[in-house]
Amino acid sequence: MRKPVWLFSEGSLKRRDLLGNKGANLCEMTSLGMPVPFGFIITTQTHLEYQRLRQRIPEGTMEEVKAALLKMEIRQGAEFGNPVNPLLVSVRSGASVSMPGMMDTLLNLGINDEIVEGLAKLTANPRFAYDTYRRFLQLYGAVVGGSMGLKSMPIWMSGNSKKSSDFSKRSICLLTIHGPSLKTRLVPSFPHGTTPVPKPTAD
Repeated sequence: MRKPVWLFSEGSLKRRDLLGNKGANLCEMTSLGMPVPFGFIITTQTHLEYQRLRQRIPEGTMEEVKAALLKMEIRQGAEFGNPVNPLLVSVRSGASVSMPGMMDTLLNLGINDEIVEGLAKLTANPRFAYDTYRRFLQLYGAVVGGSMGLKSMPIWMSGNSKKSSDFSKRSICLLTIHGPSLKTRLVPSFPHGTTPVPKPTAD
């Protein structure tokens, strides 16, 4: 029976072909009792099936992902999409063989316009919250949106007429000072035909 999602606690190095090199190592470290954050892996087999189906998610995969995410929420004591106590996750691509410099990472998945304000209140640190959002948008633009590079993706700050061509320290400070009061939003400009940032967190 096909198992599209594996928890770190379920795998081992012996399943490197299925879990990817990095995923299998995380599973092995978990089994050894090392302090590895709770997580799960979508298998290489599922990816191959996704390609075979012409980029359609195989049936039953998302149900398994949601079940694993629920276990993560319980373990972390936070909830994905909850602005009062948000859970943010990192996503990394992998392969059964080591490919230095070829794998992409997406940090802070789960943050959006609403979550960033909740995170600012939760941490009492607006600068940290908006910088977290900035990092997500940078990586989303480069990895998913297909922008030419991190610094080439412009950001627009609604609520005023100022525009910054990159994510400089000055723009972070501006977000910290004016973001909550002016409902500032970071809006990345993606090339035509690429994927925009999804607004519903569950996407």
